[in-house]
Order: sequence, then structure tokens, then C-alpha cells
Amino acid sequence: MHVSNLLSNRLYWLRVSQRIQFKLSSGVQVAARYGPSLYLTELSADDERGRLQSAEHGDLITPRSTTKFGDRAIAVSGPLAWNSLPTSVLNASLLSSFKSGLKDHLFI
Repeated sequence: MHVSNLLSNRLYWLRVSQRIQFKLSSGVQVAARYGPSLYLTELSADDERGRLQSAEHGDLITPRSTTKFGDRAIAVSGPLAWNSLPTSVLNASLLSSFKSGLKDHLFI
């Protein structure tokens, strides 16, 4: 048995790219629940979007970046990770159930 299969199947560990998305999404969830930072407040301005489907879904506005380095900034990658999550994960009432649902979603 290969080591990566052991880590994912038996220990339920995420791969590095999935772990990064897990950390980003968890950080956005904590910020949304317990006092967002200034940039997150600006990214979730629903007044500008009106009745768009993205506003109803709870998507965050993703700022444009002109470089690959800029795409890695938390202000860009955080909303991208958050917007890619299904509603079943986003509607979790507790942080622990959010993380559990997020890990299940990323494991697929």
C-alpha cells in the first residue's frame, strides 16, 4: 500500500492543496462569524450586487489580480475558496460542523 493511500484512507488526512483550501475556508468562516476584518467587510458588500444570484448564495466579491503572486493573496484566494463551497457546507451553524462538512466535501 502506498503511503498517500494510507494517509487519506485510514488517517483521513487531506492533501496539501486540499489542506490549503480547508485553512482558507475556515479562516473566512471564523471571520464571517466572529467579526470580519476590514477587507472581508468590503468583499461582502451586498448593496452593490442587488439581487444577483451570487448575493443570495452568500458569495464574496473576489478582487481582480494581475499577477500570479497577487492571486495568492488572502484577499483573493480566501473569497475564491469560500465561493467554491456548496451551500450545505456554508449553512453549518457551528464551526465544528462547518469544518466536518468542509473536510467531507474536500475529501471527495
